[in-house]
Amino acid sequence: MREEVAPGLTADWLNGWLAAIGVTVLLPDVQLSWSDEPIPAALFYPADDRPLAERLSSYFEDASWLDRLAVSELPRKVSRDAYAQAAAQARLADGLGPRMDLSLASSVTDLVRDSKLGVGGELPHSPFDPSAPGTTGAVFNRVSSCLKRLDQATTDKASAVSATLAGRGLRVQANGLGFDPRRLPAGVQAKGQVFVDPVVETLCFFGLALFPVRGNGTRIQPRGWTAAASQRGSFTWPVWSQLLDLWAIDALLDRFYSGERPSRLRAFGMTGAFRSVAYRQLDRSDPTRAYASEALPWP
Repeated sequence: MREEVAPGLTADWLNGWLAAIGVTVLLPDVQLSWSDEPIPAALFYPADDRPLAERLSSYFEDASWLDRLAVSELPRKVSRDAYAQAAAQARLADGLGPRMDLSLASSVTDLVRDSKLGVGGELPHSPFDPSAPGTTGAVFNRVSSCLKRLDQATTDKASAVSATLAGRGLRVQANGLGFDPRRLPAGVQAKGQVFVDPVVETLCFFGLALFPVRGNGTRIQPRGWTAAASQRGSFTWPVWSQLLDLWAIDALLDRFYSGERPSRLRAFGMTGAFRSVAYRQLDRSDPTRAYASEALPWP
């Protein structure tokens, strides 16, 4: 099976790790593993002979899929009625071609008590869909902004995707999904300009399909998060040596998030893990929110 190395998507970078998973969401025949280097890089194994960048570029050349997503018309403050309408659309729409529309679950949930809702009955959002100044809608609007900036920067989308995978991708002035520490300049101030790789942010958006935000009827339960997003180590993620497709990754994450010991998880091919290190939140709509990382001890 052919291997494509993506040194631009490293496991110590949360957005890069999610983007690598996003590739398997968009291309179901692609399997993913991680290199055995101190900072693991994504290794892709496609069944198709065409380069990954060429195949992925269609999602950047024609962004009409955005308008078919359930989150495309959601306001930032989502009521239960608005959620119900979007959920009905998600069941009927085919926003990702052959894939299901999983965009709603990566943004917001209605599985909480009314007493837990915010001002005006606002439903809670995923930690991966943080509030920010100028945010008029859900995570959809952030991806849309990235794709527009990419259009302005280049017409050669395949080369842009290839550059991202190689670690030399374009950067455009945008906030992206709103949690990448690499978008912030050194010595960042609240009003500083921020820059993201629009290809990474878009792939990361698709990777969020495996991290829905749910609830148990009482409190919000985002997959993979064990505490408030502002706490150190509240989100963790693994790397693995075996070749896994989307659904195998999903199953492996179940084992990882079940609380098993690392020594046991090694039997399933896990070779390490990372945890989030949250930037201190300055206010409720903080433009400098981000999640850096640190490696977890691994036997």
